[in-house]
Amino acid sequence: MDKVSYRRIIVKDISLSLSSQRQTAEILMSLTIIDIGFNIKNIVNFNICRNKSIKNLSNDIDVIYLLGGSTYYILDRLRKLGIDKMIKKFANKGGVFIGISAGSIIAGKDVKIAGWGSEADSNDIGLKDLRGLGLTDIAVFPHYKLKLKNEVKEFREKVDYPVFELRDGEALAIAGNKINKVGKRV
Repeated sequence: MDKVSYRRIIVKDISLSLSSQRQTAEILMSLTIIDIGFNIKNIVNFNICRNKSIKNLSNDIDVIYLLGGSTYYILDRLRKLGIDKMIKKFANKGGVFIGISAGSIIAGKDVKIAGWGSEADSNDIGLKDLRGLGLTDIAVFPHYKLKLKNEVKEFREKVDYPVFELRDGEALAIAGNKINKVGKRV
C-alpha cells in the first residue's frame, strides 16, 4: 500500500498531564495510523480542557483524530469551543476523521448509545442535546464484549439506524455508503 504524506493531524486530548500527553503519542505510534503515512512531527495535540478557542488551529489539517473519554463531556466541549462546526465542515470537504471510543460515538447522528447498558458513560454534566456530529448515520458500540450482546440487541431494537459493535482492536472504515470492519480484535 502506498503511503500518503499528510501535512497535519489534530489530536483531541482531554488530559491535563504530561504523562497523558506521552500516552497519546504512544497510542498514535502503536496504531497503523503512523504506518499509512502520518509523520509524527506533524501531529498537533489540541487539549479541549485547556484551549479556549480554535484560533490556533490552522487550515492545513488533513486528519482529525478524536480520542476517547467521557462522551458527554467531549461533545459539550467541542460545541463550546466551536470545534463541532469545524469538524463537520472539514469532513464535508473530504477531510479524514478518525474517532476512537467516545470519538467514534460522537461521529454518529446521536450519542444515545453512550448512555446505554451496564458499561455506559455517566452523563455527569447533564447534557440534554444528544445529537452527534452527524458524520454518519450509524451508531458505534465501542469496547464490545460478548457479555454485552443482549444490551446491544436491546439498543438496536429501540433505534431506527444501524448499530455496529466493535471490539478493542477493530474499526470501521466508512467512505460514502460503504462500511468495512477492519482490524483484529483484542
